[in-house]
Amino acid sequence: MSLRFKKKVDEPLIFEGGSDGPFKKFPVQELANISHTDNHHKVEEGENMIRSSKMIMEDFGGIEELLRDLGTDPNTGILDFKGTKKQRIEHYGSNAFIPPNIKTLYELVMENFEDFINIVLLAASVVSLAIGLIKEGFPEGMIEGTSIIIALFIIIVVNSGNNWISEQKLAKLVETSASAEIAVFRGDKEAITVDIQDLVVGDIVEIRDGMKIPADCILIEGQEFETNESELTGEPDQLSKVALTADNYTDGSVAALLGMSLCVKGFGKAVVIAVGESTVSGAITKATQRENEPTLLQKKLAVMADKIGYVGVSCAVLTLVSLLIRSGLEMANVIPCGCGNITVCVAEPDCKPLTFTLSVENRLWIDLLNTLIIAISVIVVAIPEGLPLAVTISLSYSSA
Repeated sequence: MSLRFKKKVDEPLIFEGGSDGPFKKFPVQELANISHTDNHHKVEEGENMIRSSKMIMEDFGGIEELLRDLGTDPNTGILDFKGTKKQRIEHYGSNAFIPPNIKTLYELVMENFEDFINIVLLAASVVSLAIGLIKEGFPEGMIEGTSIIIALFIIIVVNSGNNWISEQKLAKLVETSASAEIAVFRGDKEAITVDIQDLVVGDIVEIRDGMKIPADCILIEGQEFETNESELTGEPDQLSKVALTADNYTDGSVAALLGMSLCVKGFGKAVVIAVGESTVSGAITKATQRENEPTLLQKKLAVMADKIGYVGVSCAVLTLVSLLIRSGLEMANVIPCGCGNITVCVAEPDCKPLTFTLSVENRLWIDLLNTLIIAISVIVVAIPEGLPLAVTISLSYSSA
């Protein structure tokens, strides 16, 4: 259905057309490109005209034509806000803040098992419980394995709980910092105050010095309007912004406003052209979101703990291998029966030879069980289960 606008002298634009509204004429990225930082430079060397200004005046037909295509009146805002709000949000997106990547409690718990020490402690506790129950029975055989499990449980609970609380505080802080109010024109020449997250493409907003630009906009009216975009571009200079006309757009004038930049001087009205993730600040936020890197202290402690763990496991493996070799040498009759020290071998009286017979009284299986117990004991002694616990508690108090 064709779209028609009528305008009388000193009266706002009146839209007559289909239910879809005129605002869907532009793809999301086409409007967002106006405020893209790449388009804040000169068109060519030796010319004053800025790319974004050229786009507005030549590609979009000027401010008046752009407002007409967006179904917006410069004095009263969106012509049919209630009827088109849902469609505008579906087409261009909402101006809701981009939440940080918050990990679930399950993910935080499972992260603990990326630590080599915790994995070894878990394995040692299970084997220690099994061997203890076989050798000493219940409940004496559960003492050592249970103590390791309790220490590991405390480590996981404190570490995961502390990280989860920190994640929730970060999400709340981001949500609070993203919340602000802005004056917007919605069907009347008198502005109303709304949360910036309720803005949609086509809204006419009123901006004054000291305010942050709520979304990517184009200045349509202003006086001595200057912004600081250092948070987004790194350029500390204050930039003058003016409403574009056919007479000034080629002389270096700029009307594009970056969302989250600061208005440091003047006041004016602007039309919203990009919201949420489509804005420059939204794209930067989305691109820079990543997992928090460990601190230098955490890195050094992790390296030290891993070295201790590797040494402990290596000693346990060497102990296990050496005892298995001793049993193999005895079965091959290289050393006397019951020899406990290869360097000073003395045959034990009434020694029963090692065999592969499946029997509880078979000394081979008893020796293998004792060998495994010794290896596990070496791991438990070598790896300080109190180290990750102490570090976790210390970091928890320091970040509280």
